[in-house]
Amino acid sequence: MSMSSSTKSSATTFAGLFIVLAFVLGASGLYGITATSKGLDTLYQNRSAPLQRLQEIKQLLLQNRISVQDPISLTSLEILTNGANVTFRLDPSVVAFNAQEIEKNLGEITRLKDAFASSELSDSEKAFAATFNEDHAAFVRDAIRPALTALQNGAPEEVKRIILTRVRPLYEVLRQDIDRLIDQELTFAKTGYAATQAQASRAITLICAVLVITIAAIILFALRWSRRVSRPLAQFETLLREMAGGNFDSDALISRPDGQFATIFDSLIRLRQRMRESSGSGSENAGLALMALKTLDRVNSYVMIADRDNKIQFVNKSFITWFTPHEAEIRKDVPAFNVSRLVGSNADIFHKGPERVRQMLASINDPVKSAIEVGGRKFKLTVSPLFTDKGERLGACVEWIDNTEHAQFEHVMQDGFERVVHAATQGDFTQRVVDLKIYGPVMKKLGDGVNELLATTEAWLHEFAVSLHALAEGDLTREMADEGADVGVFSDMLRDNNETVMQLSKILRSVRLTADTIKSAASEIAAGNVDLSQRTEEQAASLEETASSMEQLASTVKQNAENARQANQLAEAASSVAIKGGEVVSEVVNTMNSIQESSRKVVDIISVIDGIAFQTNILALNAAVEAARAGEQGRGFAVVASEVRNLAQRSAAAAKEIKQLISDSVEKVENGNRQVEDAGRTMKEIVTSVRRVTDIMSEISAASAEQSSGIDQVNLAITQMDEVTQQNAALVEEAAAAAESLEEQSRELHDMLTVFKLVSPSGGDLQLAPQLHKTAYSAKQPIKTASPPAVVSAAKRSIPPRALKPSLSSSNTPAPTSGKDDDWQEF
Repeated sequence: MSMSSSTKSSATTFAGLFIVLAFVLGASGLYGITATSKGLDTLYQNRSAPLQRLQEIKQLLLQNRISVQDPISLTSLEILTNGANVTFRLDPSVVAFNAQEIEKNLGEITRLKDAFASSELSDSEKAFAATFNEDHAAFVRDAIRPALTALQNGAPEEVKRIILTRVRPLYEVLRQDIDRLIDQELTFAKTGYAATQAQASRAITLICAVLVITIAAIILFALRWSRRVSRPLAQFETLLREMAGGNFDSDALISRPDGQFATIFDSLIRLRQRMRESSGSGSENAGLALMALKTLDRVNSYVMIADRDNKIQFVNKSFITWFTPHEAEIRKDVPAFNVSRLVGSNADIFHKGPERVRQMLASINDPVKSAIEVGGRKFKLTVSPLFTDKGERLGACVEWIDNTEHAQFEHVMQDGFERVVHAATQGDFTQRVVDLKIYGPVMKKLGDGVNELLATTEAWLHEFAVSLHALAEGDLTREMADEGADVGVFSDMLRDNNETVMQLSKILRSVRLTADTIKSAASEIAAGNVDLSQRTEEQAASLEETASSMEQLASTVKQNAENARQANQLAEAASSVAIKGGEVVSEVVNTMNSIQESSRKVVDIISVIDGIAFQTNILALNAAVEAARAGEQGRGFAVVASEVRNLAQRSAAAAKEIKQLISDSVEKVENGNRQVEDAGRTMKEIVTSVRRVTDIMSEISAASAEQSSGIDQVNLAITQMDEVTQQNAALVEEAAAAAESLEEQSRELHDMLTVFKLVSPSGGDLQLAPQLHKTAYSAKQPIKTASPPAVVSAAKRSIPPRALKPSLSSSNTPAPTSGKDDDWQEF
């Protein structure tokens, strides 16, 4: 094998080794980048996307709850007036609109649940998801559907009852379920992010390890190459030294080298053989010496031979060829140096301590290695003493080996690659390997490849660091720019990183919108609580005044009850007197009736007497007529008859007068009897009236007692209401403070969220931040109106029914208005 072919084979082997190591280094780098990209893709697909779906489900559940209670709010009810009566009725248009929104939200929730279930979930996530699905089915079945049915039937009181007893408790359970799922997803996301970071760190460590192994292999190969060159040269030096000493028979001192130096070795052996054969002839020895010198002229090492007086006697062509163009540089350190006059000059001109060198050359018996730096070049010197067969010192042979490139190579390997690798292990990828062009195209290609790998790694790590730093600073507007030059894993990493930032931006926009909604609601609650606190304080003051008035009224009612009781007693006494008077009048009436009956009997008797007198008169008249007829005989009878007649007339006149008096008495008795009867009836009526008055007074007395007891109870209830109102006032003050605290916390949450810079997907009021470009490396309170709305129905209002689904394109949500006299009621 020729020297050129052997050298070419070695160079090919060296290049192949470097190519294999570069391939391993690139493969390890691609493995690390692929693993990192896969981790980011897994983090997005299994954590970021499901987390966004859970946030959307939570928002839709809240919208459904609001949609159920919105139709029964004062702003959505129809106001019906009938004289002084005011009633409220559900607005059918609002009910229909909200029912449609609820059905649409339920369909969207089902789609999001299916998408969430299709993700890779852990056992705990599956358990939480199953619990959420059961609770959501119960929420829809037991709360949403009955509430929609009641809304469509126009039963607001039933809707309120369902909201208070079913919607609110079941919604709280659902909210806790989905919060547990979100917390679980956040925990897994943090774990996945930590695992991705650990995987990226392992990939960097692997790249650094492969890089260290590559550099170590290069160093070992270079050292082996150096040993393969220096060992044969040392053997040639030993062989020449033996030949110069006249020893042509020693074979144990050297061994035959391999490769390109075997030809030179064989030539020297043949030369030694010829010199051995002609050792007795001086001319032959001189020829052999000349042949040896010519052989030394052919070697690549720089050889110089000096005599015992340290005078230079020989330098080979390689020495002259190399030192001639560097003569000016060497003269800077050795002013007396001249290549053309080198033979014959002193060998210690290259040293600053010539005496020490002379002593060293005179005392050495074995080869000595040393180093010297001349003209900016570094040389390794091998000084071999030359002796005769008798042991007399002839001089020394000095082999100069230019070690500058090798030293620089070692410096590059130790200071360059080692420095670069150490810096890379410390996270500094800005260091670069120096240009290795002087060490050949393979080393230059290797150095350029390492620099390109470091530059690419630094560019991507810098870009990731900037992106992560922006993410840590809350800036989600800075995305990695796709310049079209990234392919393969780098393109996937760019896309995954930008999609991750975009998904986080969407989530934070949703959170910001929710925070704004909470802030607006907290402002309304705070204002409402302040208003409610004022009203409660006024109500408490009114109840205090009412309690005082009720105490006075209770005292008055007690006094009236006492008076009614006394009047009842007097009425009972009057009733007794009236009853007795009625009895007396009844007896008088009975007596008058007896007198009237006796008077009638007397009249009858007088009538009989008057009849008797009339009959007597008739008889007397008849007797007088008869006496007149009898004449003188009947004159005495006539006189008697005349007297009887006079008596009868007088009796009749007296009976008439008596009759008249008795008639007048009877008439008066009858009048008196009628008056007594009237008096009796009047007394009966008086007794009846007195009894009624007594009964009424009894009822009044009982009612007054009951009224007094009732007023006492009302007074006690008002006192209790006063106490409760005072407690409510305290609770309202606490609620107002809590609402103010909630408003402050929501404001702080809003302020914290404003730290994040987001890109508006619709070009809204959010400022668009510029994209990152890879660095080029060389290798409020609610508005209140003064009165309720004067409109009758939502269909006649100028504003449409409010949309329940918030827009994600803007973070500013207007605060709803409320009437000044509206009732604050929570369902």
